[in-house]
Amino acid sequence: MERKYFIARFIIPLIVLFCTSCSKSAEHSVPQANLPKDSLADILAYQVQGKNPQITFNLADIFLQFDSSVTSGKDLVASFTLSPGAKASVKGITQESGVTKNNFDSTVVYEVTSASGITKEWVAICTNNSYTITWGLGLFLKKSVSNNRDYDWYIDEWSTGTFSDVNCGPTSAAMSIKWVDSIYTKTPDELRNEIKPNGGDWSDIDMNMCMTQSGVSFKEIILGNGEDSTRNILANQLDSGRIIILL
Repeated sequence: MERKYFIARFIIPLIVLFCTSCSKSAEHSVPQANLPKDSLADILAYQVQGKNPQITFNLADIFLQFDSSVTSGKDLVASFTLSPGAKASVKGITQESGVTKNNFDSTVVYEVTSASGITKEWVAICTNNSYTITWGLGLFLKKSVSNNRDYDWYIDEWSTGTFSDVNCGPTSAAMSIKWVDSIYTKTPDELRNEIKPNGGDWSDIDMNMCMTQSGVSFKEIILGNGEDSTRNILANQLDSGRIIILL
């Protein structure tokens, strides 16, 4: 009997992350070089009103990590202390500590100008988690979906024997089929021997062949032409209960 399962054709992100927009509570000071006061263009302390994120300074970058319940950086107000006599602006708009609102769903770049006219850029980077930025998924985690199973279906590519350094294709295929069928027993090495026994990266044709031979119903999808459209396509697949293999 044909198995009526769907695997959207593109990995295995179990969690879809809808993100937009890092780390130390309370205001934080940065040591200054031995320069004349009127030549300093620094942010000495920084905080976001009413949110109390963890804040970390790294040179001229300010990382703020909010609680996970904060899912948007829109209309937040920062309180800050500048070098004596310095002024700050964002996109040409003068910033007033404790008053000016900014959208922290993307990075906010402050131009701090000293009393003597020297300008220095400071970048505020906000998030509500520790991983979406490094994964390239944006700043704020807004929603998550898990299509995990209650059994172990993960396979480590580096344990797949010959050609383990290029076995990401057969490994992803084996995991996907195992996700569909809990009693599936073929290994990535066995799938490799059926498609490209002499090694080499798998193409979409190879993946389609493997899925077809395994009797798993799947769908190949085309990604969008931009970040938002691609995110929506992937989100719709994961929201429907599928998993995705991304080439």
